[in-house]
Amino acid sequence: MKVNTIMSAILPKNFKFIDLFAGIGGFHQAMKQLGGQCVYAIEINHDTAQTYMDNYHIENVEGDITKIDPNDIPDHDVLCAGFPCQPFSKAGKQKGFNDERGTLFFQIIKILKNQLKRPYGGPRYLILENVRNLISHNHHKTWLKMRQQLIEIGYNVIEQPVIVSPHDYGVPQLRDRALILAIKNNFFSEPFNLKIERKKRNSLDMHQLLNNCNLHEYNLKKYFISKYEERVLKM
Repeated sequence: MKVNTIMSAILPKNFKFIDLFAGIGGFHQAMKQLGGQCVYAIEINHDTAQTYMDNYHIENVEGDITKIDPNDIPDHDVLCAGFPCQPFSKAGKQKGFNDERGTLFFQIIKILKNQLKRPYGGPRYLILENVRNLISHNHHKTWLKMRQQLIEIGYNVIEQPVIVSPHDYGVPQLRDRALILAIKNNFFSEPFNLKIERKKRNSLDMHQLLNNCNLHEYNLKKYFISKYEERVLKM
């Protein structure tokens, strides 16, 4: 069964979602395709927030999540958040919670605690996103702490984040991401895992294309790299 079919079955019609650390709207695009309505979005970068507002016609997106009043966030069914990945990425210094950006995860907890006190009962679903290395960062302690924080406020959290990459779905980009999924305990309390069907990799590679085509017809020789450049790339 396709993911969008599953989501359509479990989400209320015209469900509401919020988009924290919104970027230019990756989560918004997905939620909108599922029939969702964005009721709140926040992004600290000026140009990025402007792009988001231009694309989705949402006002007042630019802001610092540490300075907002959680009471200003409307009720919603799904909380989406791609919280900063630099403190957990192998490409950075991996300071984790010792990096100010690494503590922004706890702003999500603060918002959730506020929502859970309301008559509406808070968002039923959470979809959080970060780098793959988040799972193993600091000998898995970072992920375990995050998971425990969500459990303590009343969420049933997936045991291990789901690892996805655009190349698994036909997009030519290698970008592994960790998706943290959670459901309110009073809605579903059984252990759960999510298996996503990935596209089969194309068995045809560039060498086959070049070896099987007429090089004179396409005049490709001028684009060939040298043996030295090929060696450097392989290394």
